[in-house]
Amino acid sequence: MTRLKGFFKRDKPQHRERNTGVIHSHEPNLREDADSILKSIANRPAPSMPPYPYPKLDPPLFLTTHIGDKGLSFVEVKVACNQLKSPDDTPSVRISVTCCAVNPRRISSVSFRLKFPTNQIQTISPTHQTGPDTETKIAKTEHLTTSLQAGVNYEGISANVSRAHEAGTERSATRYTHAQIEGVKVGPDAVQWSLTEDTGEGGQAGLPSTIDMSLTLIRKPARVDYRCRVAEVKGQVTKSHDTQETRSFEQR
Repeated sequence: MTRLKGFFKRDKPQHRERNTGVIHSHEPNLREDADSILKSIANRPAPSMPPYPYPKLDPPLFLTTHIGDKGLSFVEVKVACNQLKSPDDTPSVRISVTCCAVNPRRISSVSFRLKFPTNQIQTISPTHQTGPDTETKIAKTEHLTTSLQAGVNYEGISANVSRAHEAGTERSATRYTHAQIEGVKVGPDAVQWSLTEDTGEGGQAGLPSTIDMSLTLIRKPARVDYRCRVAEVKGQVTKSHDTQETRSFEQR
């Protein structure tokens, strides 16, 4: 077997410096550099956090039950979500009921249900409450009858003459009436409120113009199912008006 000379080249030994333990001035001091970097990081102001993408406030929903008088008599339920101010905020909903009736019509009761599908109601307010003062003018007429009797004698003929006179006195007074508000949860995702006029003496003056309620949910609502019944009185006749619809909150 022929041996090839010089075919395999042997690497030259690399020159290695001995570690004498002495740090020369031209060599970097890693420990001092690390301390300097840490101090500069500690003295830097904390970076600002990116703004939380708060959901924009949805426009309120207006749910209206028309009664008559060419749209001048109606009941309107306004459903509005509160603006969230932090990720931990609980979504809340404000409900405002507006009652408007043209004389001699009056709204004696309103019963409505709000359902938030795929959501869950945590709290509602109020559950039992007396509504705000409603000023009512009451007029009462008192009748007073007076009689006058006289005797007449003329040429031997005598007779009795009587005359009655009736007078009326009108008195007025102001009473303050209070509507009754009852609220109850119906299952996990619905609430029912009933508003009834004061049924006491002089109290049948209809519901006040505005009544407010509220509730909280576990998440921002996407839509609401609405059912409402309004009872209105005109003279001696009572009529009911029903409304049912589903509305979606604007997604932004």
